[in-house]
Amino acid sequence: MARKLKKVPVSERALIQRINRRIGGVSDGSWWGERLRKNSNPRYFSDLGWYYTVDIGRNVVRDRITDLEAYGRDVDALADHEQLWDENPTE
Repeated sequence: MARKLKKVPVSERALIQRINRRIGGVSDGSWWGERLRKNSNPRYFSDLGWYYTVDIGRNVVRDRITDLEAYGRDVDALADHEQLWDENPTE
């Protein structure tokens, strides 16, 4: 009989920190790369969505992230056996 393996839950905060370690960096004491941000102002939701990346060197918005879990998998911050933990399920 095959066992169904459960996926390990990862909190939103932990996933954001993992992603930022993957896409950002430090070189000679100065920051370079990108940074993932969470939008806290509903006024800018239509432009930015909930998550977006910022180019640190130029201080401009690079991308709008629609699916945090999929983006985490794309940058190898989330393994196959892990899943984003929904703190407030709607069901």
